[in-house]
Amino acid sequence: MPRLRDSDARRAAAPLIEEAAERSRVSMRTRLERLRVSWRSVLQVGVAAGAAWFFATEILGHQGAFFAPVAAIITLGLTITQRGRRAVEVALGVAVGILVGDLIVLEIGVGTAQLTVAINNSGGAAASAISAVLTSSSPNVLILQGSTTYNNIPSAGSAANNSPFSFFVQPTAICGETLPFSLTINYTGNGPHPVVFNFSIQTGGAGTFSHFAYAGAPVLVPLGDPAGVDVPFTVDGFTGTIAKLKFNIDGTTCTTVQGATTVGIDHSWAGDLILSLRSPTGRTVTVLSEAGGPFNSGNNFCQTILDDDAASSIENVTLNDAPFTGTFSPFQPLAAFSGDSPNGTWTLHAQDLVAADTGSVRAFSIDISSFGCD
Repeated sequence: MPRLRDSDARRAAAPLIEEAAERSRVSMRTRLERLRVSWRSVLQVGVAAGAAWFFATEILGHQGAFFAPVAAIITLGLTITQRGRRAVEVALGVAVGILVGDLIVLEIGVGTAQLTVAINNSGGAAASAISAVLTSSSPNVLILQGSTTYNNIPSAGSAANNSPFSFFVQPTAICGETLPFSLTINYTGNGPHPVVFNFSIQTGGAGTFSHFAYAGAPVLVPLGDPAGVDVPFTVDGFTGTIAKLKFNIDGTTCTTVQGATTVGIDHSWAGDLILSLRSPTGRTVTVLSEAGGPFNSGNNFCQTILDDDAASSIENVTLNDAPFTGTFSPFQPLAAFSGDSPNGTWTLHAQDLVAADTGSVRAFSIDISSFGCD
């Protein structure tokens, strides 16, 4: 059988090796030529994508700016050789797409709200086969998932729904509107059923605060007079309704000196004082009632902020806390004003039921925020 000698094999392979080498050289030259021709476009696309991402995240505050650099790359990539007309066509197409998306969001909202409702079994026996149906009488609420079940609840026990309720709030709803809901619960066990619970959910959250201060002369609080005294002040120019309100007893220089004129309220026995705030609609909240108890002989209130979110109550102060500077929660929640229109005449009502001490209302204010909806 004839054999191919090594020299013959090398001679046969040489043309193939040379051809492969030549192709490699041509391919490398082609790649380098492409890079030489298109490096400006590559750099342009990179800079455009980076600039689009920076503008979307740092200027517009968009935290998930994935589409911005992608749109920049697509627009430039499709128009590298057709700058003018093609660029305008792609830009207009992107704009129309975004407009259509925004119109859809405006019509159906940005997503669903989910609701978990815990129920308590206050009866003397267990409840089983528990089911619940959520409804709303508001035309601005579209219930998407309105039924659920609960696990069996023993006496004095509680449980949350096994799957959350979900609903849309229509774009026609006014920001800050209170939405009514009814929850109908059926079960097997003692007592009448089904049971219906009515509750409401406020839309929106607190936005930027506006400050409104009393600018009148000091008003003496009459001693031992249950009728007390009214101190009116005006709020105007506020847009929307109240989302959150804070009440401030002001003052420039805080001191416990009796009769001090630089505090918000000077009073020689803080435990005697009762303050109530009344809105233009007639809602009234007692913000302070004998703070620290009737034996609190501390003097004056100065730079005292009453805020529902505060951890400590103004009612728990002591003599050593005078002049009670700081942030405290009020005697009654100021959330009672939520949803009110604040424009009009407000009234601070001050009472001192004991005739032995004296004081005056000098400086106070309220901070109001309207509802904000994203």
